[in-house]
Amino acid sequence: MLHASRRVKLLLTGAPRRNQENGVTTASVDECTVRAAPDDLLSPAAGELLAGVLKVLADPARLRILYIIRGSEEGEVCVCDLVGPLGLAQSTVSHHLKILHDAGLVLRDRRGTWGYYRLAPGTLTGFDAFLAGIRSVVPSHPQVC
Repeated sequence: MLHASRRVKLLLTGAPRRNQENGVTTASVDECTVRAAPDDLLSPAAGELLAGVLKVLADPARLRILYIIRGSEEGEVCVCDLVGPLGLAQSTVSHHLKILHDAGLVLRDRRGTWGYYRLAPGTLTGFDAFLAGIRSVVPSHPQVC
């Protein structure tokens, strides 16, 4: 991932020239430059892990569950308290929570017949910034974000 502080411009015309300076590969065409430092590259293992988490988060109900849990005063939510706000059957909510739990995004505590869920430490750390980055490149739409 390229950091926002790095200059990235569209390469338009000309013959590319490549050189190596201070461990940073630079590809230039005329006055346009794209830099990618080796530490910016995503390893295959990290890519697989990130793709798996993004697949889990790609469901609107699961995203809403995370934000409902985060916004709860107690920091945890009972399955029974998610059914109404989500407008889903209890079994469907439980299914989504199991997927979030299996992905390590939420922690579960059983109390009698009910399960109480809280965010795993670090679950949404940086996620809001990640979404803000996506919003900056996605055209504004009244129903998005």
